[in-house]
Amino acid sequence: MKCVRPEEVGFCPTRLARLGEVIKQQVEGGIIPGAVVLLARFGKPVIFETFGYCDPAREVPMRRDSLFRLASLTKPITSVAAMILVERGMLSLDEPVARYLPEFDGLCCRSSAATPPIKVHDLLRHTSGFTYGDFGSGPIHESYRRLNVLDPQQTSSDLVEKLARIDLLYVPGSTFEYGMSTDVLGLIIERLLARDLQGALHDLVFAPLGLDDTGFLLSSRSQSRLAQPFRDQASGRMPWMPAFWESNVSPSWYSGGGGLLSSAHNYYAFLQTLLDDLVHDQGVLLSRATASWMVANHLPAQVNFGAYMPSLGALAPLPELGQGFGLGFLIRTHRGLNSLPGSVGDFSWAGISGTYAWVDPAEEMVCVFMMQAPDQRHHCRRLLRQLVYQALRGGKNL
Repeated sequence: MKCVRPEEVGFCPTRLARLGEVIKQQVEGGIIPGAVVLLARFGKPVIFETFGYCDPAREVPMRRDSLFRLASLTKPITSVAAMILVERGMLSLDEPVARYLPEFDGLCCRSSAATPPIKVHDLLRHTSGFTYGDFGSGPIHESYRRLNVLDPQQTSSDLVEKLARIDLLYVPGSTFEYGMSTDVLGLIIERLLARDLQGALHDLVFAPLGLDDTGFLLSSRSQSRLAQPFRDQASGRMPWMPAFWESNVSPSWYSGGGGLLSSAHNYYAFLQTLLDDLVHDQGVLLSRATASWMVANHLPAQVNFGAYMPSLGALAPLPELGQGFGLGFLIRTHRGLNSLPGSVGDFSWAGISGTYAWVDPAEEMVCVFMMQAPDQRHHCRRLLRQLVYQALRGGKNL
């Protein structure tokens, strides 16, 4: 992939050079092991640069085609796949989840006298009442941990059976609670297509876009390209991560909420296609109408927010931060109110492993940042946003 000169797409060259300088400093200072940055505007890459190490323990240099555990950057891909099925008339956001997964019929929230059914809409905007087991210490969170709902060796049917036994944390539609909603969405996709999620996403997203480095399984030939985090100096252990992120584990269940591996270039191709569908009505993945629907704020005006929100930092979809949540993406609703620069209408998400990406339709810009440094994820997201926007110089009429 050849990059254009910064001034061709409205960046100041000297200002944009700061981005590489600062990321290099993060590597040299031992803050992050390595990273790949891919920044494009008007569909033209202006930065596609590697930094530091793919495997810091063995000092293997980072590569452009290094592979990363996407973690929650998996969620936008699963969400887009679901919306493709909506466009085909196979799925409806207004339908109860139990129409597609009958095992969930009758799920209730014990803190409420009556529990309305979970709708597909709730899964896409995280208002379903599902959570993550590590997000609290109450009896519901304990049930998630006791049943090991993230077990890579369980089947999809096992996961459905486990979740059907656990009460909802909140009444559906009442509370934004980040959790396993997108995993349940993946289960619905599997049921509708009678295929596992790897095959379903391949047909719906990967194959149409030529994403040959994206999937749930790591081949033996690709093992050397998998980016690694720092290990603890005393114990030699990796940072905490779900078991299905371990490179030597072949999962029996594919997590639509966090299980994919991909490269910076593949993820960029996914987001650029979505931007082109939205801005230029190309309709490769989605129609312009569906794409714009996905990146509108779907949270009700009086929605509550789960206790985990402070840990999301600037990613929290809080009105006081000028943000909401669409169908699989964080949405910028106000230009101000947020400590991070951006445009109204920009949409983004990130992964606990350190991955981050956003699309700014107003600037026709896509940025993908790939690293595996969980402890530095918030720090690096702030840096990246600041360094990209301070370098912008021209608008659409270049």
